[in-house]
Amino acid sequence: MAKSAAAYNVVYEDIEPFFEWHTEEDFHVLVVMLPGFRREEMKVQVTSNHILKVSGEEKKKDKTSVVRRFYKEFSVPREANINQIVAKFEDGKLYIKLPKTMTTKKPSPRHREKEEAVSKANKQVSQKKEEEDEAINKKKQVWKLMIVGFIVALVMLVLVIGIGFRSNAMQHYSSPLGTSDIQELFVDV
Repeated sequence: MAKSAAAYNVVYEDIEPFFEWHTEEDFHVLVVMLPGFRREEMKVQVTSNHILKVSGEEKKKDKTSVVRRFYKEFSVPREANINQIVAKFEDGKLYIKLPKTMTTKKPSPRHREKEEAVSKANKQVSQKKEEEDEAINKKKQVWKLMIVGFIVALVMLVLVIGIGFRSNAMQHYSSPLGTSDIQELFVDV
């Protein structure tokens, strides 16, 4: 005799498992935290359009308890080889390893030489620019000193001319009687 689902009073709790991605040089690893689940209670599938489907449902012996279940889809990175994906469940964690189709190639010696030559040329250009900037700054400093010197000389010239003019003016505005005449005015009577 077949028993109906209603006779068991099963209550489902949909959970959202915590997960994290790790990226290594040759592969990606997706870690899904599933404490309380067993390996036989979950399913891992990958589609040809790079979608990874992870699902699971607890199998309870007690027919009146709450059954936890989950379903999660992940986009598989394009560089992952979907034909070599492997999964492992250990200590409440589901590890899914997604190998990359192409590993990063190390640059060839010729390519490395070109990079070094470009780097050296860039350093030389940068150094030459710094030297030119330094020369321009020195020229600016020399010009500033020359201008300051010119202004100081001009001020000195104005002062000398002003003092000379003043002394000449004093001579022109002295008493018409002369200095000896002035002294005679103050003679004791």
